Amino acid sequence: QTKAIFELLDHYGIRDNVVGLCQDTTSANVGNKQGVTVCSGKECDKLLLRIDCRRHVTELFMKHFASAVSGRETSAPGDTMFKKYRSKFDLIRERIDYDALNTFQWPQEDSFMYRKAMEVLTLVQRMLDTNTFTRGDYKELAALVYIYLSGNTEIRGQRFQFSLPHNISHARFMQRALNYITLELLDNQADYMNYTLAERREVKLLAEFSALFYTPMFLQSSLAAEAPYLDIKNIRDMRQLVRVCQEEVDRDENEENNRVKLEAAKSALSNVYFHPDYLTPSNIVMSLAGDMMSVEDKTIVARAIWEALQAAGGRVPSFPYKAEFYKKLDVCSIWPEEEEKPDLRNFIGHDSLLIFHLLGQGDSICLSWLTLEPGEWNRDPSYEIFRRFVKGMDVVNDVAER
Repeated sequence: QTKAIFELLDHYGIRDNVVGLCQDTTSANVGNKQGVTVCSGKECDKLLLRIDCRRHVTELFMKHFASAVSGRETSAPGDTMFKKYRSKFDLIRERIDYDALNTFQWPQEDSFMYRKAMEVLTLVQRMLDTNTFTRGDYKELAALVYIYLSGNTEIRGQRFQFSLPHNISHARFMQRALNYITLELLDNQADYMNYTLAERREVKLLAEFSALFYTPMFLQSSLAAEAPYLDIKNIRDMRQLVRVCQEEVDRDENEENNRVKLEAAKSALSNVYFHPDYLTPSNIVMSLAGDMMSVEDKTIVARAIWEALQAAGGRVPSFPYKAEFYKKLDVCSIWPEEEEKPDLRNFIGHDSLLIFHLLGQGDSICLSWLTLEPGEWNRDPSYEIFRRFVKGMDVVNDVAER
């Protein structure tokens, strides 16, 4: 695969223009010995940015939660609930009572789950108001989550109606999320479903998790400059969810739903730890081009990068290939689970200068903006070049999945 890629690059004479690779996280692509990312770095004899597809990583995260809940691999055949819903939808289509949907049961206001639900409701409402979705099913997902959380079936002055049931794609989880949330909303009206206790638990838990955790990750997955911040936030949220689930189990050890939810949350968190590519020293610097990270945290990251530059003598002339660059980042070793916030300086190193070197900015003059307050960065031409590059970077490889 690497040979074919570089033959094509050489055909067009653009080998020297390559600065990174965007890919799904299969071992053929990202294996630290024979993966295409490693082989491409060797071929170029330089380090290249590793840009894992954020939609793909989100799918894996969700599948781990779903598999723990359902007790089966989500890529396997046998989605009997969805088939039953699709085959008999016409039986209820004309008599759906949109004022009697089964919506989210809000917890007490000072709880983590309440704050998370409010955060997601605000996000999807803003997205629906601006209506800038690139695909119709993305908009449908936002609409279903909005209805599930708010109970309001009117969106931008129009009455919502359920679309025809989706066929299930094994390439991504989103169609399943659409089905789970829909089935939860129709729980009191689709009596033909005749759920077993395990099926009812599956619908309830996966509708809730799809709405509160999967949807904000998926719908914001293309935001390159926000990727490091969103990954840090997701780790914090998943750690908190595990703690909340553990407390629920401790209160009632005999409640099967609580035990299943706890194991699913632990499985999802373990998968999050396995995909920390936007928290690596080379990629966490992308957050400086974003708007979500706090000014305080941006300042910490910027000062640490400046210190790394000075330790390198104020200039980085090259980044030759090195095998250790591709070693998996151990998040918990630099951000222990008992610490609520990470010390962002621990994520910065010499490799944090890579993106600037690739942009021809690996020196103290070009990077002097790192010593300024974040509010002053946009006055510096070098920062604007960096910001535009990061914001224009593709961190999802949708073209490979169409």
